[in-house]
Amino acid sequence: MSLAALSLGLVLASSGFRVDTLVPDEGYVGGCFIGLQRADSWFDDGYIFVDDTLSQGDIRIDGGYVRLSLFAGDNGDSDIHRFFHSDDRQTVVEENLKVTNSSTDTDGWVTEVVTGRLTVTHKGRTMTLRVKGSRSC
Repeated sequence: MSLAALSLGLVLASSGFRVDTLVPDEGYVGGCFIGLQRADSWFDDGYIFVDDTLSQGDIRIDGGYVRLSLFAGDNGDSDIHRFFHSDDRQTVVEENLKVTNSSTDTDGWVTEVVTGRLTVTHKGRTMTLRVKGSRSC
């Protein structure tokens, strides 16, 4: 069994749920967005959480897609600390990130590398994941 599988098993056993990779076309990817992956994944492994930097977030838990709404927080220049919840309040996600690098392409798109943690509470159980990703606009 791989270390990743063991790690996933430990997270699942301790939290009682799992956070899955979003499938293509799930999650807002257009305009400005933040896309997050597990910290130990390759950059092409897919996102586990996406938010539109304004009002909504997307996550997949135990194979089911969950749309989230922003309800508090700050999307600052160097620190991002925001909270999202599902309509039924069964799922709450805390996004706590630091901007570590920034670049601008020839079309004017700014991409910032972010690292930090995503704390997911689902049906009363909580897990915290180390994440990396980007904020693009």
